[in-house]
Amino acid sequence: MRYGPLAATRKMLAATWENTTLVFQVLGMLSTQKVSAKELTGPVGIVQWIGIVAMAGPVEIVKLMALIGINLAVLNLLPLVITDGGLLLFLLLEAIRRRPLSVRAQSIVNRTALAFFVMLFLYVTYNDLGRVPDLLKVMTGR
Repeated sequence: MRYGPLAATRKMLAATWENTTLVFQVLGMLSTQKVSAKELTGPVGIVQWIGIVAMAGPVEIVKLMALIGINLAVLNLLPLVITDGGLLLFLLLEAIRRRPLSVRAQSIVNRTALAFFVMLFLYVTYNDLGRVPDLLKVMTGR
């Protein structure tokens, strides 16, 4: 289907907004445990999904790439310490306090956040690898 520039822009903005709000909905469902953390996907799972989506054609690959980009943008702006949103939070705290946090406090917060993200990465990678046998069954029809 083809759209003119204005119609395409409207559709793109609507789809972007829908996917952006979806990220927040999923984060909300994770925090209330309506969705299990086992459903999270990391790099291994993303590669698996790219393989599945690639069979549907280039348009679906572009849609998945856009969804991944939106997810990364939203997560980067959250006030998590090692993200841009976390840096903005530190700057806001400095503006309110009228002085920066001590180097020691910043170091503790950063190390804690880094440890959390490493653990999260290992957790989602472990879950992704656990799904590989099921994916192979689906792909081979066995």
